[in-house]
Amino acid sequence: MAAKFSNHRWWVYVPLLLALVYAAGQTALGSFKYEALLSRQPDLAAMDQAVWATLKGVPLHTTVYDFPENYLGFQVAPILILLAPLDLLFHDARVLIGVQSVALGAAIVPVGWWARKRLGNGLAAAIIATACLLSPVFSWGAEYPFYQLTLAPVFLGLAFFFQLERKWRWFWPCLLLALAVKDEIGFVAAAMGVYAVLVQGQRKQGAGIIVAGLAWVAFSLGFVLPWFDRGAKPYFGWSFSYLGTTPGSIALNALLHPALVASHIFTGPKLFFALFLLATFGLLPLLGWRTALIALPTLGYLILGDKPERYDIHYFYALPMVPFLAFATIEGLARLRRWVPLRASALFLLVAAGGAYYVNGGGPGTQDFGLSGYTYTPHAARTQAMLNEIPAGASVSATPNLLPHVARRWVLHLFPEVFVPTDVIAIDFKGWDGWHGYPANFNDYDQALRRVLQDPAYAGLYQGDGLALLRRDRPLPPPQHTTSAVLGGQIALVGWSAPAELRAGHSATFHLYWHALTRPQRPYTVFLHFGTPSNDKLAQRDSWPWDGWFPTSEWAPGEQVDDPHTVALPASLPAGTYRLAVGMYSLDHDAAVPLKTANGQSGVVLGPFTVQAAAS
Repeated sequence: MAAKFSNHRWWVYVPLLLALVYAAGQTALGSFKYEALLSRQPDLAAMDQAVWATLKGVPLHTTVYDFPENYLGFQVAPILILLAPLDLLFHDARVLIGVQSVALGAAIVPVGWWARKRLGNGLAAAIIATACLLSPVFSWGAEYPFYQLTLAPVFLGLAFFFQLERKWRWFWPCLLLALAVKDEIGFVAAAMGVYAVLVQGQRKQGAGIIVAGLAWVAFSLGFVLPWFDRGAKPYFGWSFSYLGTTPGSIALNALLHPALVASHIFTGPKLFFALFLLATFGLLPLLGWRTALIALPTLGYLILGDKPERYDIHYFYALPMVPFLAFATIEGLARLRRWVPLRASALFLLVAAGGAYYVNGGGPGTQDFGLSGYTYTPHAARTQAMLNEIPAGASVSATPNLLPHVARRWVLHLFPEVFVPTDVIAIDFKGWDGWHGYPANFNDYDQALRRVLQDPAYAGLYQGDGLALLRRDRPLPPPQHTTSAVLGGQIALVGWSAPAELRAGHSATFHLYWHALTRPQRPYTVFLHFGTPSNDKLAQRDSWPWDGWFPTSEWAPGEQVDDPHTVALPASLPAGTYRLAVGMYSLDHDAAVPLKTANGQSGVVLGPFTVQAAAS
């Protein structure tokens, strides 16, 4: 009965069902993360811009990073051109998120097919396919917003399946698609060719595969990259800088200095990385070592370099290894079944993969998973409203989490790493990876922020909640009311605006228009006291300008600042007439020292304001 269940013909559809469920789930999660503005990777913006521009007639044009305005000058990934037609159906970066989810899900299908044929057991095939999905490298690839390398496993898996079946007419299109994902896949292809020659005895086909793989690497690194990079340092130059900056110098020095190479390869983190990849599949790939060796080129260039993320299991760079480790696992189970029942060894595999996923994976079911990474918040809603104000044709610089949402334009830069004047600069202080947070101290991050905020060509409109939109050659909107009160001889309050209607139990945003007469001596706190002459603190708000993101110590002489402050009016506030006292103070040994006006007052009184009673 158990054998009949394990070999029922409907098991052939299980990998397909798993792939569909996985693709749908990851597409949904990725879309939730995107809508919540938590897709913080500039790579998604760069590739979305490249795909969008391709459809507009300028193939792979991108300006996000400080490298040539074509993605081929950074990485040879023509697969992105093939994705361009999808933009006719979907009109934002979520199309790439969906493609990635489908590709990762589909990668288990050829593994499941071969497992069922090789082992003759549908249940074991389903378990092996599941183990692929549970691989931490696989799961982190799905968690990443989009990177073209996530497309490699499905094409490599299909190519190797057809290679094992010796269906070469189907093999070659799959291999060509795999090569189009990234230049380094050529090394993997060469290893597949060696397998065809030495293991399968397919000398003619194997030789062709080896030539195709190495030719692709040579063409990509020797011609395409130099043609498009315009003299920029190629990406591999950063990873292998201790060996050289060109493919030739890296290869030559690796051969001439084996001790140096060994000292970089045989380190604790890199050995753990290799061991963990095997442990994810219960070390079973060691029993199918001939197939596992195809993964060596990928492992080699990952641990040969010095970029820690490349040999970190919480990244996706090892994805091209996963299909071959899975196929090697199948061979390992086939050998092990001579001594251990297949059901027992398959169960062991499932436990090993599940444990690795829970401890080090990313996504639902892992120990660190939380819904906060997919939740649409009020901050996200306010951020989207700010981005909607940006004209479609404007050139934009933006902090990393905003880039994917404004990518479909000809000029887009990562702020502040690429500091090039643009029409609009969009900043989300709260969602800005790398920014240390409140209170602001620009010296701790980048001088670019200070420069643009002090640049008179830009008008900074603070939207509240850590959001700022700076527009070039666009003056600040005029205040509703003008005034001329100088505080401490340093800062003048030149105007203010207030809501048309004030109601108890609601919040009211007051805009204060400051003018720096000189460079302020300290980061002063702005106070707003809402009340009556006899009780001036029925409601109040104390904070640095722009909620602390633009302290007065960063104001340049002549700086004009639109500074919004939101005050919560108590529901118990009776209907009537009120006033607002505003000013600035510094803290000296925890004592407030106000900046006084010319007549010695501690602030300026604004109003009157009519407040309506709270709605019953």
